[in-house]
Amino acid sequence: MGSSILSSLFGNASSSWMSGLYSSLSEYRSVTSGSYYKLAKRYYSQISSASSNAGSSRSVEGYDVLAHVSGHDVKKSDSNTDSADTSKASYTGIASTQKANTRTAAVAASTLSSSINSLMSSRTYDVTATNTADKVKQTVESDLTKFAADYNSYIDAAKKSTSQSLGTASKYLMNTTSKYSDDLKSIGLSVGKDGKLSVDTDTLKNADTDAVKKLFSGGNNYGSAAGTYISLAQYYASQALSDGTYTSSGSFAAATFSGYSAKA
Repeated sequence: MGSSILSSLFGNASSSWMSGLYSSLSEYRSVTSGSYYKLAKRYYSQISSASSNAGSSRSVEGYDVLAHVSGHDVKKSDSNTDSADTSKASYTGIASTQKANTRTAAVAASTLSSSINSLMSSRTYDVTATNTADKVKQTVESDLTKFAADYNSYIDAAKKSTSQSLGTASKYLMNTTSKYSDDLKSIGLSVGKDGKLSVDTDTLKNADTDAVKKLFSGGNNYGSAAGTYISLAQYYASQALSDGTYTSSGSFAAATFSGYSAKA
């Protein structure tokens, strides 16, 4: 009867609209008092029961099921709030620790850069009236010893940082050092299984200064390749500290240096 009255008021042209209206009313009744309501009520009753059995302080008792289903219920228990606060504090702590580790790696990379730059400079090997051959040899020995120590300190620091880009630069640096292991060993620097350098004092003292210069100074050698990756590590560490982003796991995602193509 209701259908015929409404049809007479709005005409046959509105039959599709009327069909939609009845469909909406039927759906509304289903939500408010029908099968959907019963299904939702049963679902949340099970959640309430499970929560009680687990000793959880959260309860769905007194909730408006329809409001909860529709997303209008924003009530949260204190235990959930505390959990969120704890998670936030934990994430903040992880991020703070990782950033501190990256900062340490940045300082180590800068120190290592200074060390290798001294060995790469041709002036280090220049013999003059005041800078005798013996002094040059002593300087080179000292620089090599310092380079090994700074190299190892950087490797340790870089491993503690979760910056993926910094880790990549470190990997290429270590691969380059391994590639030149025989040449380095001949002047007193041995590459261990852990990738770190150790100094053979006797070999270092007897090393030919010209051989050290050939290995570090100029182009197409260990010095130029290692120096490139050390500079790259400095760049990534700087980016990580200035505009990088820490993920929820504490790992670091820094900006990519698109103008550089690393090759092992």
